[in-house]
Amino acid sequence: MTTHDLGAGVRLDHQLLAVEHEHRVHCMLELTAPKAPAAERRPLHLALVIDRSGSMGGDKLETAKTCAAYLARRLAPTDQLSVVTYDEEVRLELPLTPVAHDQLLLEHALARILPGGMTNLSGGWLKGVEQLRAVPGGIGPKKVLLLTDGLANRGVTDPEALVAMARGAGDEGVGTTTIGFGEGFDEELLTAIADAAAGNAYFAGTPEEAPSIFAQEFEGLTALVAQNLSVEIRPTADMQMLGVLNEYPIVPVGGALQAQIGDVYAEERRRVVFELARRRRDGRALRGRR
Repeated sequence: MTTHDLGAGVRLDHQLLAVEHEHRVHCMLELTAPKAPAAERRPLHLALVIDRSGSMGGDKLETAKTCAAYLARRLAPTDQLSVVTYDEEVRLELPLTPVAHDQLLLEHALARILPGGMTNLSGGWLKGVEQLRAVPGGIGPKKVLLLTDGLANRGVTDPEALVAMARGAGDEGVGTTTIGFGEGFDEELLTAIADAAAGNAYFAGTPEEAPSIFAQEFEGLTALVAQNLSVEIRPTADMQMLGVLNEYPIVPVGGALQAQIGDVYAEERRRVVFELARRRRDGRALRGRR
């Protein structure tokens, strides 16, 4: 996590409680991220994973290659980019490397991408994650950008397994953003993968919509002000924590709960809603969520 200060405020659904009675209280912690600092940002580490299956032939694949070139032109000299493509086979077209050092290599990698056969989505995505896992944590965002127009029909195809894999990578600090092309992709799966890995899910109905999506994602990445943010909620002795009501991953920490918020972007607001109970006078706890 970065050291930028976050604005914070707490709201309660009750302001006054009678001490002789048991009470449940809903609380909302609201965090507001600061503006992006004017100083030089930390380097980005990106793996661009492109579906080159047969259905991506023509305008879709050419647009994906154009978007990759667009992204590379906007990266700083210290940013790193890897390019992976897949049909039923996975190819590492460009290992993770500083963009400024190998612009020509990137152009050659993009030029040799041609449409192929089936769709090994899991294999392509895993290769992108593999490239980013080698980057030490805490030195800048690590994210897979997955572009596809189809369904996973090779490799790991079970949606629950794919989402679990994405969640595991997210827990290790590797996020995933998905961009679905056209009408044939599995929107539910791609959205679930992005949600599990603290990324974004986009839909490009036509190839013409893709460049603006890349611009939006790039602006978001450069506005990152906090990584792997977590909030620990530790009640006093006379209060009992019943649970966190958001969908954030929750980790018990010695009588407290830690909500794992993930990455936070400039001026973004995040809310953590949790439930507390005033303990009974005899010290017995109320039943609640865990």
